[in-house]
Amino acid sequence: MTTLPEKAAPISKRLREVVRLLLSGECKTQKAAAARCDMNEQYLSSALKRPNVRAFIDQQTRHHLAAGTLRAAGRIIE
Repeated sequence: MTTLPEKAAPISKRLREVVRLLLSGECKTQKAAAARCDMNEQYLSSALKRPNVRAFIDQQTRHHLAAGTLRAAGRIIE
């Protein structure tokens, strides 16, 4: 008997926006990102430690690094 993999808990739109703000550099601190998204700082801090959120952050980080690699390669070629 095989078991189905567990589904990751959904991540709210506001939490996704906080991750985007932090990764893009629009907000330099968690405090600033929490204020901009009208979110409690303590909630944000604990939410960023959850496994499903960490996986989302890792995925988004890889995406941003891949995009940056393309830009960097273009500049090197120039």
